[in-house]
Amino acid sequence: MRYKSEISIGLGKLIVLVLVLSSISGCTETSTCRKAPEVASKAAIKIVRWEQSLFASKDTASMKKAVDAYPVFSEMFLMRSRFPHDSIMIGQLLKLSTSKFMDTLNQDVQKEFGNLEGISKNLNTAYDYLLHYYPETKVPDLYTLVSGFGTDLVVTDSMIVLGLDAFLGGKGHYQMSAAQTPMYIQSRMKPQNIVPSIILAQSKNYVDIDDDDNTLLASMIQWGKTYYFMENILPCTPDSLIIGYSPTEMKEVEDHLDIIWGYFVKRKLFFETNNMEVTRFIGERPKVNEIGQKCPGRIGRYLGWRIVQAYAKEHPELSMKEILENTNANQIFTESKYRPE
Repeated sequence: MRYKSEISIGLGKLIVLVLVLSSISGCTETSTCRKAPEVASKAAIKIVRWEQSLFASKDTASMKKAVDAYPVFSEMFLMRSRFPHDSIMIGQLLKLSTSKFMDTLNQDVQKEFGNLEGISKNLNTAYDYLLHYYPETKVPDLYTLVSGFGTDLVVTDSMIVLGLDAFLGGKGHYQMSAAQTPMYIQSRMKPQNIVPSIILAQSKNYVDIDDDDNTLLASMIQWGKTYYFMENILPCTPDSLIIGYSPTEMKEVEDHLDIIWGYFVKRKLFFETNNMEVTRFIGERPKVNEIGQKCPGRIGRYLGWRIVQAYAKEHPELSMKEILENTNANQIFTESKYRPE
């Protein structure tokens, strides 16, 4: 790998229903669990395989029964009340259930996700940790579906809607369009990314930010706190799955961390406020070629994570909650004393 030598997660739309919603697994990699407290097994997430009800319904009566069976899902996700009459929504759902494309896609999903035991176990464990740190947390129900790559993940306080077809990881007869979702993002939409993606979506409820601080450092620390939250809620999940890097990308970053850090230091990027510059190092990109041809995108998030980890190590008296509530990015940065080894 050659670096320039210097010292240095829509909600998609349910295609036939034309419903626009906004959004953003089990661990299959070998990993060593981080130090974590013993937690009680309290979470018991209800899983509704709604795609199975959808594709089993081939007439108006059975489809209406499938919709009536889950009123919260039907209202909040299918937006039932927005249709002038149930018959319109039912008719559109029947088109989905009888589509050859959708039927083939559903067969691929059922083959890959015949049962969700691993995802269920890991998700319940994650919510056990959430309940340990935040006892007031509401445990949502999980609804799975097949939407023709229209929906990946929706997370609210009361429910999680998971488009299983979006997480097939390239398996099956059909692939997502690169125009719809770039390939470098698709590469991390695999079964083992499901639970980390759900916890990432949940993090917004627990990570406090300073809306008036628009520096690159503030964004780095915000993401750093997000990943710090995730590593505590998912103590047995590898770093690569938390940040969404491949193991190869993780190694590239770790092997060249001094060069990456030096790039930020030499250019005084930490206090950069230009939105284009902030996005260059925080936003979604396949690579940050300005640093090196193999430097993965979102590298500022990675550095922010290491800074927050160092800050937590320097302040063992602080709880995770206290760290997440600290919105003073400069204080976290300074007191972390972070420097790459």
